[in-house]
Amino acid sequence: AEKLLHRLQKNIGPHPAVAFNLGFIASLRGDHAACSSLIMEWADVDAATPLDPDLQSLWLRCLHQLGQLDLAFAWAQGRLSQASLHSEALGIASLIALDLAELVTARDWAEQSLKDNPALTEALMTRGSIALGERDSAQAMRDMQKILRLHPRDGRAWSGLGFAQMLALDLDGARRSLEQAVSSMPGHLGTWHGLGWTCLLQKDYPSAQRA
Repeated sequence: AEKLLHRLQKNIGPHPAVAFNLGFIASLRGDHAACSSLIMEWADVDAATPLDPDLQSLWLRCLHQLGQLDLAFAWAQGRLSQASLHSEALGIASLIALDLAELVTARDWAEQSLKDNPALTEALMTRGSIALGERDSAQAMRDMQKILRLHPRDGRAWSGLGFAQMLALDLDGARRSLEQAVSSMPGHLGTWHGLGWTCLLQKDYPSAQRA
């Protein structure tokens, strides 16, 4: 696909659809910097400029992965003020707001987005994470399990599920979920802490110490 797209780009010159697809390929490879450079000129435009919904979503996911949260949040706010932010992009923006600790905005954006797309991963993650923070383990588990049915290797969802199970005192379930989470994202310290505490509560002290 990439070879064909480069050939098409050579024949017709710069085009947003070609740039989007090349950026999407880069994102699938985990090269979010390359994705950003490919789509920036088409995505980072005036908020009133019409913009394809898929390009909006890819741009926000790319910025999120690159840790450019303030830029992504401001971009989403600008589009929202012009009524030009698509509902899927709004759901992605809700997770960005959550990671910026803008909890009221995050909840509002997630709920709005889920009305149109009840299976959107980012919006479910936002709602579930907020529920976990409010000690609503049942809602948190429901949202994390919905994500995992769609994306069974999502480490952040496994971590959220594990903490919700821990809150509900399901220590065996929490341990399984947190072990799955650290296998997917071994650098996430908070999840290792959760796994350590779960092992400690189970009185498995060697495993707690290893975690």
